[in-house]
Amino acid sequence: MLDRLIKESGEYKSFVTRERDNLSHAYLVLGADTAVRQIYIKMLAENILCGEKGCGECRVCQKVWAESHPDIKVLNKEEKVKVDDIEKFIDDVYLKPWESDIKLYFIDNAENLNPAVQNKLLKIYEEPPKSVVIFLLAGSQGMLLPTIVSRAKKIYLPSFSPKQIYDELVGEGYPARTAETASALSGGRFDRAYLFASDEGHSALYEACFDTLLKCKTSKDIPLFTGKALFSKENLPATLDILEVILYDVMGIVSGSGNPLAAHNREYDLREISKGFSPGGAAMALLSLNKARRMLASYVSAAGIADTILFEILEAKYKWQ
Repeated sequence: MLDRLIKESGEYKSFVTRERDNLSHAYLVLGADTAVRQIYIKMLAENILCGEKGCGECRVCQKVWAESHPDIKVLNKEEKVKVDDIEKFIDDVYLKPWESDIKLYFIDNAENLNPAVQNKLLKIYEEPPKSVVIFLLAGSQGMLLPTIVSRAKKIYLPSFSPKQIYDELVGEGYPARTAETASALSGGRFDRAYLFASDEGHSALYEACFDTLLKCKTSKDIPLFTGKALFSKENLPATLDILEVILYDVMGIVSGSGNPLAAHNREYDLREISKGFSPGGAAMALLSLNKARRMLASYVSAAGIADTILFEILEAKYKWQ
């Protein structure tokens, strides 16, 4: 399960080794993957509160995973925290723990807190009671006040390879083809992988994109593909994202970068698509997708965008050899 993957990650092991017995009063947990973030919260909590550093079986751990431990509070899951809510939070911070020696507060989506809320939070974040540890969780620190960032120890969420995500999805019971598509499009994030895995339409688009790049070999072939479903107005945004994943893998192959391929189990197809591309050609093909996105935003017809994409990908292949 995902908690096992997290437990094996270097980021989690670092916290257990360096922080567990020497807790700071304030942490900033950085990482955009909301699926990993929600499990990470529980794993940090059980590691701190459980006498066995997160055995997963005792009463404390069971309460942590059931979200019923009275000394753990999670705020701002729905991104609706206001100044009044922070004032109530501050009042609660000064109450003694109910069952443990420590109270843990997790403030999610911290980058979306408005400046007034962050300023209100700052004083308690700087000097909470000794029995309190506050974790701010954010996709990035860019929208946080510098004074908030400077007061916290940083923890980073672990990231995962497409293969790790693929194996996890298959282990959770998703069909192999669905897991293949979702892991390739995930960008290393489980929240995205679960989103793609829940929509079978993405698997069909994924296959259609491979089919198009494999079979559209000359400009005479272009009309055979421009009217297909992958180039419909509603599917174009996802199609462009999928083509980008495939072409980045092509770039990795022709440049010899050695980077892991995002399109898991498709190395043969990727090498077939790569034939004729140079690194410069692959780069130009990727740039054509950005041009297509601008055309889409400018309300150019879907057929016109499809024609442009396929022509420029072919041109990039042959012109930059």
